[in-house]
Amino acid sequence: NWRNNENWCSDKPLNEWAGVDTEEGFVVSLQLEGNNLIGNLPDEVANLKFLYILNIDGNNIPYISDKIQHLSVLQKLDLPRIKCLPQEILSMTNIVELRIDLRDCSKDMERLDFSRMLNLWALELSADNIEFPIGLQSLHKLYHLHLNGFVGEFPDVRNCTELRRLSINNSSISSTIPNWLTNLTNLEMLHLEGLGLKGEIPREIYSLPYLQSIILRENQLEGN
Repeated sequence: NWRNNENWCSDKPLNEWAGVDTEEGFVVSLQLEGNNLIGNLPDEVANLKFLYILNIDGNNIPYISDKIQHLSVLQKLDLPRIKCLPQEILSMTNIVELRIDLRDCSKDMERLDFSRMLNLWALELSADNIEFPIGLQSLHKLYHLHLNGFVGEFPDVRNCTELRRLSINNSSISSTIPNWLTNLTNLEMLHLEGLGLKGEIPREIYSLPYLQSIILRENQLEGN
């Protein structure tokens, strides 16, 4: 059922298998996004000790083994719509890019704590009315943050001064835009859409020196 399984399970060199890249004979990248894969991620993936890119987004792989934590050099991880997130992923400190679809996870799942993932510079999470993650204020290298479908207090990213793109959409916050947001002077994009935000828009936001795109639709804000 794979859309592209060219050379898989053949005697061809691994780097000729669809979606596989190697270096010096070792698998370093699996990019199998949108390939109509069905089932669970096999535990044996953890044996790929030199794997630094794993992209299985856009497939039907609802469960991820906690053995994924043994991919100690993994830097980029893109996961599909999963039903349970192994908390061990939140201890994988070498990851710099992380994208996960949590919309099928239980609303009673343990709250996500990213305080140990200090090398993250890109984080994208989609959810269905679970609490905003915590620990984001520890991610001083964060450059890109996208959150969709969360509830709770406005996520505290005041210490993420390298942040260029901040997008929070279709979530329930019901508070004001925090004043500290105007201290994120490297922001180029600020999208706060469909959050239920109330109160005044801090005027200083419009003076951020690099801001190119701002969207504040579907809130209850006052001001221009």
